[in-house]
Amino acid sequence: LFRSTMLDAHVVESRVGICSLDEQAYQRFGLRYKGEVDRGRLVATPLPDVAKYNVLDACCTLLLHRAQEPVLDGPLAAGAALFRKGAHAFADMEERGVRIDIEELNRQDAAVTAKMRSALARLLEMPPAQKVPGYNPDSDDHLRAILRSYETTTAERTATGKAKVSRAQLALVCARESVPQVLKDFLPVLMEYGKLAKVKGTYIDGFRKLICSDGKIHPRFLLHTTRTYRSSSRDPNWQNLPKRDAETKDFRRVVVPWIGDQFMEADVKGAEVRVIAMLSQDPTLVEQVLAQYDLHRYWAGQIFGVSESVVTKQQRFLAKNGFVFPHFYGCRSATSAAYLDKPLDFVEG
Repeated sequence: LFRSTMLDAHVVESRVGICSLDEQAYQRFGLRYKGEVDRGRLVATPLPDVAKYNVLDACCTLLLHRAQEPVLDGPLAAGAALFRKGAHAFADMEERGVRIDIEELNRQDAAVTAKMRSALARLLEMPPAQKVPGYNPDSDDHLRAILRSYETTTAERTATGKAKVSRAQLALVCARESVPQVLKDFLPVLMEYGKLAKVKGTYIDGFRKLICSDGKIHPRFLLHTTRTYRSSSRDPNWQNLPKRDAETKDFRRVVVPWIGDQFMEADVKGAEVRVIAMLSQDPTLVEQVLAQYDLHRYWAGQIFGVSESVVTKQQRFLAKNGFVFPHFYGCRSATSAAYLDKPLDFVEG
């Protein structure tokens, strides 16, 4: 890999959805040509149409490279070089693949399926489930109907205006004193079922479909999809395996090292906080970083009104991902307030 116009476009500008050759050709040259042929049926396409498409594709790639070159060989040279090295590294990782323990995968499949059946049986016997005819624990609309029947809802809304019923939002509902106990008993069981269904559908079944003949999964690693220039992955999402929850993190056992190798975990503690302190030069934040102060614990204490010494792991997690990091990355206060189930003026203050 010498140059990738898609990766280079991302280095120049990290807006989502603008890095493809089709989008870049339109933005820079006013051309839309990808739809002129059916790329899935090129064999059946007339040769002159294929030739025209190939010429346009090659010309746009070359012209785009020439347009990017002055910037990427100038002010952004170091960043571009880093991303190219990353692309090489990720390509090697994808080719090498990850070994899967099939026997462990089958064992966990049986165990999770049994737990799901048990949780479902408990759910169907509980009063909230009986309020909705034909209750389906996988239906968000059924859950919204149950919440309405108890005159409650979640604080955050979807893009279509419906109550968001994520696990974080349901946990906040359970914490409200005004919520009936029967609903507080129901929601944890539902969340347990949801966790198990996630492990079964996304991880166990999802991974099984992706195992190749060599007994490995070869995830796709991407460097051009996030606004924050982080990497991402898909088929499967290798960077989002269960980790924090005791009931689901056992799934990681299906991933095993190559014979004779071992796994090693490395982490840069507080990297984001340190970078923000360096960029902002905020004197208070710089002082806290130098003193190895736990910023997330501090804000958890402020948000939940407790002493830092008694902040729980969950409270720190919510403060970190619902307040500190969102504000670092320019999140609107309204979004943060909804995530934390707090009034807008509380978050803005």
